Amino acid sequence: LLLVRKGDRFFAVRDVCPHAGARLSAGRLTGLACVERPDSVGSYERAGEIISCPWHGWEFDLTTGQSLVSPDRLRVATYPVKVVEGRVKVEI
Repeated sequence: LLLVRKGDRFFAVRDVCPHAGARLSAGRLTGLACVERPDSVGSYERAGEIISCPWHGWEFDLTTGQSLVSPDRLRVATYPVKVVEGRVKVEI
């Protein structure tokens, strides 16, 4: 299980990349670089909500588990997270 905290939000995902089995917890938390046109500066959004696999760089959205490359075919399991009386609870 990989548990990520971003401010007051928590994300829980299975700590295994569905592509080749790497531990996602050894990867990097990133965000999304968004550009409207190839020649524009763009913006950086959703910092800390994307996990990058350490082996091949595959990226997964922590909110949905979907792969950014192939969202319809590849995803990592996600689990609901609640904070109850100061304790983080993950429903597996």
